[in-house]
Amino acid sequence: MNFHLDEILNRRGTDCSKWDTTPEGVLPMWVADMDFPCAPAIVEAMRRRLEHPVFGYTRISDADKQAVVDYYCRHHSVHVRPEDLLFTPGVVDSLLLAVHALTKPGDKVLIQSPVYGPFSGVIRRAGRQIVENPLVETPSGRCEMDLEDLDARLKECRLMLLCSPHNPCGRVWERQTLQAVLDLCKKHNVPLVADEIHCDFVFDGRRHVSALTLEGADTGVAVAVSATKTFNIAGLKHSTMLVPDEALRKALSDKADEIGMSGGNLLAVIATTAAYTEGDAWLEAVKSAVVANRDYAVEELRKAGVRIYPNEGTYLLWLDLRYLGLSSAELEARFVEQAKVRLNAGTDYGSRGDGFLRLNLAAPRALIEEGVQRMVRYLKTLS
Repeated sequence: MNFHLDEILNRRGTDCSKWDTTPEGVLPMWVADMDFPCAPAIVEAMRRRLEHPVFGYTRISDADKQAVVDYYCRHHSVHVRPEDLLFTPGVVDSLLLAVHALTKPGDKVLIQSPVYGPFSGVIRRAGRQIVENPLVETPSGRCEMDLEDLDARLKECRLMLLCSPHNPCGRVWERQTLQAVLDLCKKHNVPLVADEIHCDFVFDGRRHVSALTLEGADTGVAVAVSATKTFNIAGLKHSTMLVPDEALRKALSDKADEIGMSGGNLLAVIATTAAYTEGDAWLEAVKSAVVANRDYAVEELRKAGVRIYPNEGTYLLWLDLRYLGLSSAELEARFVEQAKVRLNAGTDYGSRGDGFLRLNLAAPRALIEEGVQRMVRYLKTLS
């Protein structure tokens, strides 16, 4: 089926965060938002619902819950029951809920930096303290976990937030590594909450290993997922926590009730169910397009001198530009002003991201080629 992934859609004037906050003439390649047309099954499911003119209070049906259960079983060998699901407006909200529910003010929460900015944000907003277990950079530019350091730091923590696959480094964690992480969390009696929102974007024969498939994951583990990233429906605001541990689920559910947090946006639920039941072919086409874009961008940018972390998963490239001797803020500004391309500053992911930029690969090939060539031309002026 032709999903028109090469079609360039004009998103300006649609209140699109990616495009409408970017100056005219500048190509936005920043926020993790695709420029591909949405899966036809999603659009059609919402269109059918819009034919009914009443949009009142709406429940999440058994069929909607089963669609989530079946999808994660089919794609990631995760076995959960409908009663194991909790719904929130988004994965960041799920992380915030976990911090509030599983820790107390002043408690320490562990993250692995550099990491998606809201990890730090939710900890600060909740009045907790951040403890970092920095990722280690190998000579090949690949990120690894420092498990010895993790063991030491977990002693003082009450919760660990895991990013898997990792954003921004594009790392897909192996089962052995993840099992070691969970074993250390068990050793120190620290719950593990994994953000697996990028789990569907894993490439080159790799497989995403969900934290819920690890030995011992029946207790002390919760996973946050959403169709919003995979199927580019983030504006619809709906997410799911997979929590087989009854005690952990009750703690999260009780806190959600206390603060009035829930998911279930009418059109978001319809879109999610359509995505999870009818979106597989579209997803495979998008993944193929992303890999082709990645391979092109990597080849061109490396020839221009950029060091690029291997992209094993996510549709994001982590670009090491430290050789230029500029801060991420300077890099971001110069690329906007002179290259006419907008990327995410590496410091959006913590201080250890200084000197880096993050590039979004999920766009029609023509846009990727134009953006990459703008970057290459600008980099040549600096050499």
